[in-house]
Amino acid sequence: MDINTLMAQVADFFSHGIGRIIGDVLRAVYNFLYPANADAARLPETADAA
Repeated sequence: MDINTLMAQVADFFSHGIGRIIGDVLRAVYNFLYPANADAARLPETADAA
């Protein structure tokens, strides 16, 4: 199968009806879990035992 045909069907599904609702819910969950303004991950600082 052609990838463009598959992607067109997926894009059409997420553009109308229940697919649009599912896409909006998934987008909201993603934005909640991975906010755009989050600080970068870093290791906590530990005191040296020496």
